[in-house]
Amino acid sequence: MGNKVKRNIEDCDFLTAEMISEHLHLTRRTVYEFMTSGQLPTYKIGAARRVTKADYYAWLETFRDNRKEA
Repeated sequence: MGNKVKRNIEDCDFLTAEMISEHLHLTRRTVYEFMTSGQLPTYKIGAARRVTKADYYAWLETFRDNRKEA
């Protein structure tokens, strides 16, 4: 059983679906759906998909709720 080293999202230029799913507390499947649908921009290198940190944070901003509390 290998020990998996968790990488901090801030330490990487390219992010995996697993890293994003851990950061957002979503399933990897949900993140892959965002990636394969084109909603979350990716680079495909062989079979692997990666997201730049800048693209990830820009995509995340599209979900910001700007409603004012009453």
